[in-house]
Amino acid sequence: MLLIGLFALVLMLVPGEAQAAPIFVPIFLAVGMSAFWAGVASFVLTTVLTMAISFAVSSLLKPASSARGQTFPGTSQPVIDNKINVRQPTAPRQVIYGEARVGGVFGFMHATNSNKFLHLIVLCAGHEVHQFAQVWIGDEAFVAHENAGSAAPGDLVIDANGFVPSPSQFAGKLRVRPFKGAPGQVIDADLLAECSDVLTDADTFAGMAGVYIRLEFDQAIFRDIPNITCVIKGKNDVYDPRTDTTGWSVNSALIVASYLCDPVYGIGVDYAGGIVESALIASANGCDEQVELAGGGMESRFETYGSFKSSDKPREILGRLLGAMHGRAPYDGERWRILAGIYQSPTITITESDLRAGPTVQTLVSRRDRFNAVKGTYINPATFWQEADFPPIVSESYAILDGEPIYSDIVLPFTRAASMAQRIAKISLLLSRQEFSVTLPGKLSLWRHLAGDTAWFNYPRYGWTAKPFEVRDVTLALDAENRLACDLTLAATSPEVYDWATSEEVPVDPNPGTGGPDPNTVAPPTNLTVTEEVYETAPGQGVKSRLLIDWDPSPDGFLLAYQVEMKPQSVTDWDATHILGRTATTETHWTVDDVAVGYYHVRVAAINHLEKRSTFIQESVTVSGDTAPPEDVTGFTQTAGVSGFTTFEWDAAVDERARNGTVE
Repeated sequence: MLLIGLFALVLMLVPGEAQAAPIFVPIFLAVGMSAFWAGVASFVLTTVLTMAISFAVSSLLKPASSARGQTFPGTSQPVIDNKINVRQPTAPRQVIYGEARVGGVFGFMHATNSNKFLHLIVLCAGHEVHQFAQVWIGDEAFVAHENAGSAAPGDLVIDANGFVPSPSQFAGKLRVRPFKGAPGQVIDADLLAECSDVLTDADTFAGMAGVYIRLEFDQAIFRDIPNITCVIKGKNDVYDPRTDTTGWSVNSALIVASYLCDPVYGIGVDYAGGIVESALIASANGCDEQVELAGGGMESRFETYGSFKSSDKPREILGRLLGAMHGRAPYDGERWRILAGIYQSPTITITESDLRAGPTVQTLVSRRDRFNAVKGTYINPATFWQEADFPPIVSESYAILDGEPIYSDIVLPFTRAASMAQRIAKISLLLSRQEFSVTLPGKLSLWRHLAGDTAWFNYPRYGWTAKPFEVRDVTLALDAENRLACDLTLAATSPEVYDWATSEEVPVDPNPGTGGPDPNTVAPPTNLTVTEEVYETAPGQGVKSRLLIDWDPSPDGFLLAYQVEMKPQSVTDWDATHILGRTATTETHWTVDDVAVGYYHVRVAAINHLEKRSTFIQESVTVSGDTAPPEDVTGFTQTAGVSGFTTFEWDAAVDERARNGTVE
């Protein structure tokens, strides 16, 4: 069947009128042809078969995706960083495998209640997802309500109504409701009720997963729309032939198969006829093999976590996915063989009897391709899912042999464990030092070997007995008599390349950083006191009440100012239309004059240079006004006068609250 398909390609490549001329190509091959046609046929066959069989080998057999510096088409967004929000009328959809922190595209934006509420839909994935683990608003993380059962002590968990709790600065101002893109998805009822002027129940965002956000206006909190990202467990349709089940998975081999077979975002391979299932199962088992960690515990040998855009090139996507397990995906023109970065024990042997001429041996790689150390980056959840450096893998002995350290730099956007990245780097390094490569001009009997196979090669002339080689390239050729033959390209390999000892792991700091203050967390002020004071407004005009508000300063190293607010108890909200006073001050004191009798709440928060705000501290006070009587009159005298008149005199009042008096 494979040869039929390849000959069909030959027919399409040879020019001719209609399809008359190409029909004779297989006939020529069968009965012999001139030197000219033999040359043409040799070129066509070699080109077509090499492309068909070695597509993955020539490009995807590379140790890891070298994505550093690449950007998504038409944007400046790096392929390794999806944690931004985009506003544009058309945008590629995002695909998530395993678990990843991602941003998304604004699919809806609408203000209601005289601009008091801003409603947003952020679309994070173009498919159904397994679970929302976290929602990040700016640099503050919240555990999604559906994941509340796995929340750690101290985590801020979104409640059943979508509101975030105190002491978050967004408490009472933010509603968060994810939707997973499930079949039959319906629009959020509250979103529809509040935005019924622009939405209907048909606006379900079918086939897409994302999050509905409602922001309540507060100038001190939302200077602009915050960046919204989510930690999401992605595609839940990954097939596992070992259990005949479909669901969410981080198994690297199964994810590669899922991408190849995805008819929407992948290559659309038919699983039954296009995937070598036995190879897939062996690779999946190899990925699940448990490896002991230097710090204790175990982890799978390879796992995949990450995302890509639907606009990315399939070749690049497949390369990144394979990089997460240092894998290969040879394609023979009909089926894909998914091979994890584990040693493939040889099951075939090549001898001199399989050759039509002696092998060509290359014993050393060029200086340009030589390296003795591997460094690179991976995605570290401990640093807010940012790109981080893993400890490099260095061979001191190879560095001495080469005369200097020579580094290879790799990028692993689908790997989130430094230990796993180090295992991948070691394979890359040791494979590069297996410098023997052999080109075998063989007989047609070699056609049974597949790219990616490991074979024993016996060649006594070079002293090779059962020497393991990996088949890198399989090419159909013509021998000297124009008969079909097969050429192989082999690369030396060894079981030691894929071995890993726990002692080789270099642990990374689980909480890297400088140890200095965190600019995203602001320390609040302390010891808030609120005191009423009565004061004279003008001579003879009586007195009023003022509040003296004092607090101890915040110890925050990035302090900019304090936000002080006051409102009567009868007012529920702390919004600008109801509170009596709001100010920003660099002092630790604020005075509010002319305060009416009543009961008040006063609160103070610290603000840093990044305009991040601490939690509020709050006190309450009762303003009583002027309730005490003035001081008694002094120096009162009475003098009798003529004609029945009496004169009364007294000392002027000292109490400034005295405006007039009554004489009886």
